[in-house]
Amino acid sequence: AYATEPFWVAGGITYEVGQCVGLKTVTVTRQVGNGPVEQRPALTTDVDCSFRFQDTVATPGTVRYGFSWAGDSGHVGAGTTVTGNVQQQPSYVQATAEDYYLTSTQRPAISGLVAGSRTGPLGTALTLTVTRTNPDGSTVNLRNVITATDGTFAFRDSLPKVDPALHPAFTYQISWAGNRVYAGSGTWVTVYVTPTG
Repeated sequence: AYATEPFWVAGGITYEVGQCVGLKTVTVTRQVGNGPVEQRPALTTDVDCSFRFQDTVATPGTVRYGFSWAGDSGHVGAGTTVTGNVQQQPSYVQATAEDYYLTSTQRPAISGLVAGSRTGPLGTALTLTVTRTNPDGSTVNLRNVITATDGTFAFRDSLPKVDPALHPAFTYQISWAGNRVYAGSGTWVTVYVTPTG
């Protein structure tokens, strides 16, 4: 399952001898990570003694459900524990250059989008890490690249002087670290300086 996204939990009561029929009440507890054990609303099985419900967990972690049935005049009670994992939502970064082939006087202009792979824009401003790798292998970190609340971003850069005859390449690695709900992600864009004319 993924954080903030509904998922299904299902089960039922079975007898070692005979078939369970009729409506039964099952008590439910839930523990997320190392948090407190919460008493959840009791469930009523269907006529085949099965149950199914939907749940949502706000943050990633291990989820433990405890189920118990008190029994009846012919059967002793029983219980079990089910453990599952809620993962961070996956995300992605898209980026494109306004022009991939520049003259020595042009500034690179790069724009893009950060979004959840399953949910779309995250609805909040995000600080991006942008590292430019120069043709000689040296790196420069660009500052203050932040998305709008719809996940879009754009920035321009100034390049050091290079020999255009060598068609030098500048690569931008663009990433974000993620948060409690979403896993981080990244991408890269390469632009080239070319001779004029």
